[in-house]
Amino acid sequence: MMDQSGSMGDPTGASGTGISKWESIKQALSTFVGDPASAGIGVGIQYFPKVIKGNFFTGDSYSCTISDYSKAEVGIAALPGVGPAIAQSIANHGPDGNTPTAAALSGAIIYAQNWAKQNPTHTVVVAFATDGEPTLCDPQDIPSIANIAKNGANGSPKVLTFVIGVGSSLGSLNAIAAGGGTGQAFVVDTNGNVVTQFGAALKAIQGKALGCQYAIPVPTNGQPVDFSKVNVQTAVGGGAPQTLPYVADEAKCDPATGGWHYDDPVAPTKILLCAQTCKTVTADTAAQVDIMLGCARVGK
Repeated sequence: MMDQSGSMGDPTGASGTGISKWESIKQALSTFVGDPASAGIGVGIQYFPKVIKGNFFTGDSYSCTISDYSKAEVGIAALPGVGPAIAQSIANHGPDGNTPTAAALSGAIIYAQNWAKQNPTHTVVVAFATDGEPTLCDPQDIPSIANIAKNGANGSPKVLTFVIGVGSSLGSLNAIAAGGGTGQAFVVDTNGNVVTQFGAALKAIQGKALGCQYAIPVPTNGQPVDFSKVNVQTAVGGGAPQTLPYVADEAKCDPATGGWHYDDPVAPTKILLCAQTCKTVTADTAAQVDIMLGCARVGK
């Protein structure tokens, strides 16, 4: 969910002579969706405020209607295929209007939850990029907006909110990120290289969003899952895939080597990564997790 309010047209750079925040983010996003390392990630995009075109007498206005933000201009689809549509979409937009944070965040979470319901094997998150405090639509107080993010993080399906703040008027964004279950906002210093910083924030979100809980795949031959013949492989740091050891539960996880276990060893519904493995995987933006069926399980 991308802020396209008027202040996004402000220049960057220590002396204010650099390209605008909007042009910087456009470059960073286009680079991210075109990066081969992003292949396989699903991405969609919407903008706020939504402009309601007026006429000569009334002028334009800006929507506070949540349903206007609960649809994607470009729906979530996998990279690299959706990359050109994302790049063209942002090229068609430009800075205008105020900042309806509550309506935009509510709509983004609704869209993400609906998509997650239709795609239950995927982890879906909101990346909320903005350059300032709420200035349009109620509520505008930060505790109420943080509570919107919290409801998403506690909802079913669960949707975390990652926040990217671009600029200096950003004092309340950490509260929104904390409500959304992601700790604190990524803050982009507009006195520095905004393109590089925004791109790094997207990469960091990519890694953190990978998640540590996975649905158990359904065999393509239509047979029931043999839970004793499930293995989990991870590839981190650009290395070769490694098969993780299975353990009975979190208490049996090795604090150094990690591993994985079922949510319920008798009637499993999910695969859970041990805390150490989870930490390693989510810290690596290029990490990969694969679930393999059909071979004897490695571990106890």
